[in-house]
Amino acid sequence: MIQIVIGSTFIGLGLWGVVDEWYYLKDLISGAAPVAMILFGLIAIWVAIIGDNLETETAKHDDE
Repeated sequence: MIQIVIGSTFIGLGLWGVVDEWYYLKDLISGAAPVAMILFGLIAIWVAIIGDNLETETAKHDDE
């Protein structure tokens, strides 16, 4: 029961903070969005390269 009370309190305080400091949150999101897109792009390229390597290794293994 105490977890529900503490969780509800934190959610309420978080929502109040978002409403009260909306302009700071907007600045944070607009500043973090390009960095997040760069990171997601790098991760996508990395996964594509690893996926190609795994397919190549699997094909070599199947040929044996």
